[in-house]
Amino acid sequence: QALALIEAAYSDIRVAWQWALKHQAWTDLLNALQSLCDFYEFRGWIQVGYDQLQQTVEELRAAMPTQRLPDGLLWRLTARVATRLAWFMVYRGDLVAAEALMREGMQAACMSQADWELALTQHFLGHVLVWRGQVDAALPHLAAARATFTRLDDRWYAGEVASSYGEVALLRGEYAQAAQHYAT
Repeated sequence: QALALIEAAYSDIRVAWQWALKHQAWTDLLNALQSLCDFYEFRGWIQVGYDQLQQTVEELRAAMPTQRLPDGLLWRLTARVATRLAWFMVYRGDLVAAEALMREGMQAACMSQADWELALTQHFLGHVLVWRGQVDAALPHLAAARATFTRLDDRWYAGEVASSYGEVALLRGEYAQAAQHYAT
């Protein structure tokens, strides 16, 4: 029912997003991003989400040289948008480009000193590396994400990382360990 309500208001939501982007309402964009991306994923609107986030990343990159906010809000938003855009790239099957954009997102998160954004990017990057067959390279990113989400008491994403560890254990044929991670 919520998805249907959002879909019915989507044209207004799109206009509001464009207005916020044009007027550099970074806080509004940051607050709306997670829900909007979830909507795109749940509805299967991968191309629509990809297009909107691609435009947003371009606008944020253009704003970067002129916007040096002391609290790092623009860097934080850039990190989160880049990470979510990279996730849409994963859906499109472009793991190499997704990995590169996630690494850009990690740099932006570091610039903003935004722990949650950095952990989210590390988690998603860990997924991509696992899917690219680079399990050993993925593990430090997953470990860092798990530590940060645990410290921030974000049980949802800490559980998501545990699920990622379950995938790694399955790939390695460690079924008992996989079951433990999934139980977590």
